[in-house]
Amino acid sequence: MKHIIKILIASSIAIFITVACGGGSMVDYGDVSQDDISTEPINAPKLSITEKNEYLSAINNARATARDCGEYGHMDAVAPLKWNDALYKAAYEHTRDMVENNIFSHEGSGTATDKTGADLNKESEFYERVTHNGYLYKLTGENITAGTVTDTAEEAVQNWIDSPPHCKNLMSPDYKDVGMAYIRKSGTKYYNYWTQDFGTPRP
Repeated sequence: MKHIIKILIASSIAIFITVACGGGSMVDYGDVSQDDISTEPINAPKLSITEKNEYLSAINNARATARDCGEYGHMDAVAPLKWNDALYKAAYEHTRDMVENNIFSHEGSGTATDKTGADLNKESEFYERVTHNGYLYKLTGENITAGTVTDTAEEAVQNWIDSPPHCKNLMSPDYKDVGMAYIRKSGTKYYNYWTQDFGTPRP
């Protein structure tokens, strides 16, 4: 897991913090089956068409431009992703878990807000949350970011573009679907928290 921390000083009294953490991906995770899907997936709030389009536009506009992803090299422009509600539920579950426990990690807290982890009696991993919320994948990956001024989808996506492992995930031609969730909560370390889950379904 790689953490990218940028501190921007706008004035002598204002400090804005942004962090991003890249997620791995797994191909053909052998022990994932229909039985791993929860009978009671997370109850995520319904997004409006406007919100979904805002998130998708930020993601797909970024994917439409070839990029230099640092140590991962040149990434060609790639096809747009489709919105997937199961991936959104997985992303929302983890975003809420980070916010409620004031943490920043791909690993779930293992508390009640980590519903997948609570069901599995462990701290959840991103691929478990994806499956538990109804998405049987061939390939999956996750990006997270947080920041005191990261309050738009475009800013979240820019954070990922600026970090090589996130950029690689974002620009992968192998993903077909995406879900993204955002929660802002005062009193937490970063205020604004984002999770982006990618997937390609099993045939």
